[in-house]
Amino acid sequence: MKLIRNIILLCLVSGSLFAEDKKKVPKVDELTEAYQREILFLSSYKKELVEKKEAMQASLGRKVKEATAELDQMETKWLKMQASNEILMQRLGDIERDFENREENRELLQTTLKQAELSEGEKKVEELGLLENLKLTFDQALVSLNNSTEVTSQPGKFYDKSGQEQEGQIIALGSVAKFADKNGKVASLYPSGGGHFRVWSWLDASSGALKNGKIPETLSFFLYENPDKEFTAQKEKTWMDTMKAGGLIGWVILVMGVFALIISGVRMALLNKAEPKKTQNLEEALSRVRENDLDGAQHILLSENNAVGRVLSKTLSFLRSEPQKVEDAIMEAILKESKIIDRFGVVILVIASVAPLMGLLGTVTGMISTFDIITLYGTGNPKLLSGGISEALVTTMFGLIVAIPALLIGQFLSAKTEGIKSDMEKWALATCNAFKNRGDKVS
Repeated sequence: MKLIRNIILLCLVSGSLFAEDKKKVPKVDELTEAYQREILFLSSYKKELVEKKEAMQASLGRKVKEATAELDQMETKWLKMQASNEILMQRLGDIERDFENREENRELLQTTLKQAELSEGEKKVEELGLLENLKLTFDQALVSLNNSTEVTSQPGKFYDKSGQEQEGQIIALGSVAKFADKNGKVASLYPSGGGHFRVWSWLDASSGALKNGKIPETLSFFLYENPDKEFTAQKEKTWMDTMKAGGLIGWVILVMGVFALIISGVRMALLNKAEPKKTQNLEEALSRVRENDLDGAQHILLSENNAVGRVLSKTLSFLRSEPQKVEDAIMEAILKESKIIDRFGVVILVIASVAPLMGLLGTVTGMISTFDIITLYGTGNPKLLSGGISEALVTTMFGLIVAIPALLIGQFLSAKTEGIKSDMEKWALATCNAFKNRGDKVS
């Protein structure tokens, strides 16, 4: 910019010189003097701009320092206010909890007072003062506690196990248990709803003590809390109930598990048949090979009904051939035996991998059915939701029950298979080395 400004000023000066006298050419000294004046002007202007710049930088630096200091003060003040706010919020929470506790105690006290009634007259507790109400309530509670251990007897009705109504003497153990005396036999009762009682079990011992109003040392009875609420015995859940809870996917997982168990047994039988039980015959066959008795070694190996024996028998048939043919024969025999001992191995591992996924699928379908029921009926009845939740959990359980054993068995059988393959290669190589090192070389 400064260069452009100098060029413009130079053009103006030149134009003014030419305007005074176009025909007169300026002298060199005059032109130099004009340039010097312009340079002095520009230098003074530059100095003024530099001074303004320094003054502005100094002013800006002071303002930055002041703003930084003010920001630090505000940040410190904000931290103090935040700490104070946390303390106040904690105090507010304590006050709210204290208020809730007081409110609960007040409601509990009012409920207790409403339930308490005077034993004399028809007055209600609400008509008395607070202290009198409390004293009366605790007195009645103490009397009720004392009566809860007393044995009382009076005629009454009850229902036997078949549901038929019976009459007899009802023996009450406070307000927590009842017994029925029918023709000299005593039965423990349980609430069946509406204030009625039903036989829970017949007692052989301690009946005489109950009839006399005494509590024996040992007594079997049904302990209840509310005689108006019917007790329903929980049905013992069977294996078939669990399977039904799993739905269709649960049955599919079960079938997969049974199939995996069957083919695991078949694969184990194949491996046991392919694995040599003893190595004495194999050692004897190698000794015959070292003695150049190939026919004797072949006879011994033919009696070995296992994978290693068959591979060695095939190896002996090609020992007198070229090395490449011998190697090809050994590989062919090993591949043939491997095809048999590898059977069903992949299927077991696939089932071990698919079973947890099937369980996850059952979990998803169970939750979908649960949400469908919630959409239709809401969440008021938990029994309606139990079906979908049971399917979700049971199928996951079945998937893991099938997958974990299948994975362990599959890995064990795979390791055993690799061991048999290693034995086939090892004994085939040992046979070749024995033939090379035999005592009498055959051309």
